[in-house]
Amino acid sequence: MIEIVQAKGEENKITNLQSLAGDIFTASLSVGSYDSILLMNILHFIREPEPFLKKISSLLKPAGLLLCAADCMGEHTHFSSKILLNITEPLSALGIVPFMYSYTREEIKKLINETAFSCIDEEVLHPDPVNFFGVFRKEKQRSPEIQNNLQTQSLSRSRHQQAICIPYQ
Repeated sequence: MIEIVQAKGEENKITNLQSLAGDIFTASLSVGSYDSILLMNILHFIREPEPFLKKISSLLKPAGLLLCAADCMGEHTHFSSKILLNITEPLSALGIVPFMYSYTREEIKKLINETAFSCIDEEVLHPDPVNFFGVFRKEKQRSPEIQNNLQTQSLSRSRHQQAICIPYQ
């Protein structure tokens, strides 16, 4: 995927493109320097996404955009999707397959909105399993009361080690 992003950037003569496959907590990334960050089909693999999303927010410029696509296995309707989900959980516990959270679209929007973002556009890219795509704008800093209230309602998951960051002018 990263090779495709880099090739498309070169093809379109985009010179300020940065892609990362690694841990955003240890990579040398400049705080407040990105106009947009893409999270493509990784959010549902993160056990505790709050610190991850806060890091993403810190990397974005004011009013920067988070573009997120994620499978929403919590909205599965097809029988094969239900079977896949039922066997994934025990296999994940055994370490055979990666952890995967079964979000719904509303849970994803709530999770990201709780990290100082506002959803400005959304679309379902695939009906079953639902693949949700949302565009979220970084908000100005929230008051401590609002932030406190949101933290008490937050979902519990973990950071992931992959992101693609794209600054542009």
